[in-house]
Parts: sequence; C-alpha cells; structure tokens
Amino acid sequence: FRYGQWANLPFPFSQPTESRGDYEAFLTGAQIDWDLGSTTLTYIPAYIFVDARNELYWLGVLPAKISQKYNMTSHELRLSGGEETSLEWLVGLYAYNQRNGGLFTIFQGVFGPFGLVNSNVPSNRLEGVSGFGQATYSFTDEARVTLGARYSSDKREANGSLTADPVTGAPIGNFTFDEDYSNV
Repeated sequence: FRYGQWANLPFPFSQPTESRGDYEAFLTGAQIDWDLGSTTLTYIPAYIFVDARNELYWLGVLPAKISQKYNMTSHELRLSGGEETSLEWLVGLYAYNQRNGGLFTIFQGVFGPFGLVNSNVPSNRLEGVSGFGQATYSFTDEARVTLGARYSSDKREANGSLTADPVTGAPIGNFTFDEDYSNV
C-alpha cells in the first residue's frame, strides 16, 4: 500500500507500521483526616512514576524512538473549620516536585542499533509551593458570600540539546532554562 509522494521510497518508508510502546507506571496517594474537635487537619500525599519507551514512525516515515521518565511528588496540608456555624473556613499549603527527562532519536535501527539524537533533555525539574485560604459566610441558607486567595511560587529548570539535521546529526545547540514564577 503506497501512495502520494512516498510511493517510490524503499521499504519501510510509506508502509503503515504499528507503533510499539512499553510503559511502567506507579501511582499512589492518600487522604488522612484528623478530627481536632471544631477543626479538621487533612494531609494529602501523592507519588507518580512513569517510564515510557516507544518505537514509532515519526511523520509516518522515519523510524524513531522516544524514552521518557517522570517522578512526581505532591503534598497538601489543610486546616478547616466552622462546618456547623455561619462562617466556614479553610487554610492550606501545597507543594510539588517533578523531575523528568527524555531522549528522542530518529533513524532508530536503520544504521545499526543507534539512531541520531533529535532531542535530549536529561534534566527537567519543576517545583512549587503555594498557600491558600477560603472563607464562606452564610447570611441565610440561600445567601452566602465566599472569599478566597492563593499565592504560588514555581521554579522550572531544564537542560538539554536539540538536533535539527537528520543527515549529519549536527546539533542546533544546547539549552538551559531557569525561571521562577510567582502568582497571586
């Protein structure tokens, strides 16, 4: 089955090919509530791990391989109260840390076991913290007002290299990224 501009290319180009993928994933989380009388303390931890390796045909014609790993943890701690009163409130803290990286090669297996590296991101790190609060005042069962606020601070660091020339493998260049973000 060959068609269009790819009709005269040698095998395996233009041949519909099934992509193969191998995934390993582990996810876990919990919610722990402590009743402190008129208030409740809640802790919510979570952990995610993903290791993905895929063999595919990039743009439908170029044998390629993508490998990626992700590790992420998050933690939320909140204190709430006022459930039986006209003023319900909640305050909390949240933090996360994600580390991931990956490698993308083209011509994988065409010229031996190795391909040409198109992108290599050995380190990509995201982390952040935030504080939040909310209060709801009920005038009646049908009328209430809610106010809330959140402040967050996030940081992203990454480094890697990009390759553009699929024939020579000449790198476009290396990159680094280091930015901080704060939002209210």
